[in-house]
Amino acid sequence: MNFIARFFFFITICSAFFSCKNDVTSTVENIDNRSTIPVVVPVSDAEKLTTELEDPVNSVMVKSMMTLELKTFSSMLVTTGLGDMLSKKEGPYTIIGPSNDAFTRLSQSQMKELLNTANKDELVRLIKGHVIEGNLDSETLVQKIKEGKGSYEIISMSGAIYVASIEGDTIVITNAKGIEAQIVKNDIKGVNGVVHVLDKILGVN
Repeated sequence: MNFIARFFFFITICSAFFSCKNDVTSTVENIDNRSTIPVVVPVSDAEKLTTELEDPVNSVMVKSMMTLELKTFSSMLVTTGLGDMLSKKEGPYTIIGPSNDAFTRLSQSQMKELLNTANKDELVRLIKGHVIEGNLDSETLVQKIKEGKGSYEIISMSGAIYVASIEGDTIVITNAKGIEAQIVKNDIKGVNGVVHVLDKILGVN
């Protein structure tokens, strides 16, 4: 079962749990609504199931998918197969995902190259360039920048090196080519890390 299918399965199970909590008897209607079947889920079993499903349902991968500004980025995450890694409790991870608007600034030829299955390795490298191992919420980033007297070096999962700094009230991530991306939405927290939204793509010429 692929990641998206599992995600919707998790949501369905969790919804069932909350309707059955405290041993309340619920009913499941058949298709023609002519009969009902009582369903009782013991609280202990339901809580155990919810605990098992809690991590992937609230992971940074799912938080990314639920963030409207990251629709394009999340789609690419799924395409690369990195979704499974980011949906697990292991980590933590920090996603600095480019917004949908950031991708619209790419030329048609650039997007075509990115989405070409023959260039999947390049897409994986690009996406990993926006994932960092560790939990860098905005408070931590600001603290690290202050400790670094105005800058803090970050290494992404692709090996790309960035420098975080502060301009006014905004955290800025700069890549080796001098491209500056602002964090325009921050601290979307999951159980295995945090998600930020950037206004630009890092790693695309």
